[in-house]
Amino acid sequence: MKKTTKYILIIAVIAVAIGIFFTSRVIVATAFFKNESKIFYLENECDVSTLADLLYQDSIISSTSQFLALASLKNFESARPGRFQFMNSESHNSIINKIRARSQKPLLIKVEGVRSIQQLAGVLGAQLQADSSQFISAFTSTAILEKYGVQKEEVSSLIFPNTYEFYWTISPEEFLEKMTTITDEYWTEEKIKKAEALKMTKAEVYTLASIVKGETVTKSEAPKIAGLYLNRIRVNQALQADPTLTFENYNGSKARVKLSNADPNSRYNTYENTGLPPGPVFFTEPIYLDAVLNAESHNYFYMCAQPRGTGLHDFARTFGEHGKYVSAYRKWQREANIN
Repeated sequence: MKKTTKYILIIAVIAVAIGIFFTSRVIVATAFFKNESKIFYLENECDVSTLADLLYQDSIISSTSQFLALASLKNFESARPGRFQFMNSESHNSIINKIRARSQKPLLIKVEGVRSIQQLAGVLGAQLQADSSQFISAFTSTAILEKYGVQKEEVSSLIFPNTYEFYWTISPEEFLEKMTTITDEYWTEEKIKKAEALKMTKAEVYTLASIVKGETVTKSEAPKIAGLYLNRIRVNQALQADPTLTFENYNGSKARVKLSNADPNSRYNTYENTGLPPGPVFFTEPIYLDAVLNAESHNYFYMCAQPRGTGLHDFARTFGEHGKYVSAYRKWQREANIN
């Protein structure tokens, strides 16, 4: 009996030693790619076996069998989509922990450099899991428009241009939710009252601000330009704002606007229509909304770019006075050979 007990103990010790050796090997097993780090995209939810194959194919793990053995020990059975960053020689244990916790590596995306929701959808769809058509569907969804109280053309008023951090898996609905959380923070009770005093909705303030942005080179001039457009709105005079003419067919060009090329039937043609266009013509920073809400009070109805490319404008109360500034500007253009 004593010998039998001794043998049993020896076998048990050997088994434990083997178990410890095996467990230590699967825990310390590491990634084997050459670069310092690597990004791994998991596009669909999958079981751990499929995950192991994908990780191995992408040189993230060095052994599917060791990875699966460790996953079994950790009761890790399935994974959800995500964008993950793994470091060279990162342990299988750490890789499993990241994927299980869905500790994604976020993306920095510029929500700027575009003018329409369609263009923005293209930018987002090229970098995030949802494609551009999914973003367009969300941006034009009746339910979403009703939720945020905007018209289809006003959706961009929910978004401030900036560089934002997003998870690759963010849905179009979550994107809009994040954007509106930021714009809602801007709209304090005081600012809402200022908009109401102007008899404008928040979206309308944003729309006018987008025009002011398009007309402003020197930001300090923005409140004066805003005041000019508000004067025109009050007397039902056409805004005649060039940035609105290029909006629908914007292709990134900075060429001068020619009124003869503008669509006379477009709702964005502020030479043919009075009042504001249907929605913003730029994604617009808060500074321009501030310019509208705190517009300069004056009697100017006209403005013309100053000669010599100062970036400023000459403002006029009457069309006759404005004509003199226009003549001076055109004379400078001719002399400077600017077409």
